[in-house]
Amino acid sequence: MTSVLLQNEWKVGLLRDNSNNLTSLYTNWLFTFRADSTVLITNGTTQLSGTWSENVNTKKFNLNINAPTFQAALLSREWDIVLVGPLRIRLANDKFTPTQELYFDKP
Repeated sequence: MTSVLLQNEWKVGLLRDNSNNLTSLYTNWLFTFRADSTVLITNGTTQLSGTWSENVNTKKFNLNINAPTFQAALLSREWDIVLVGPLRIRLANDKFTPTQELYFDKP
């Protein structure tokens, strides 16, 4: 996943929290994942930063955004890597109810 993730920018194509589609909370958010395990995020007016990591053995992806916002809290967690493609990365989290899905898409 890392080689795909480091290519260009990504946007949130879908964030579903149980049956609630929260994708609209991330309009204009662009994510740039860097090889040094940092992520830069811009939403058009504000820049945020954070860290990310991937465990290829357990197929887990961790994202931690350094911002005290509801939107950042929804994304900052350990995700299961479900599918990786050149235009979409699909993640899920079913450790707690409700089940969550996160898609990163190429803008």
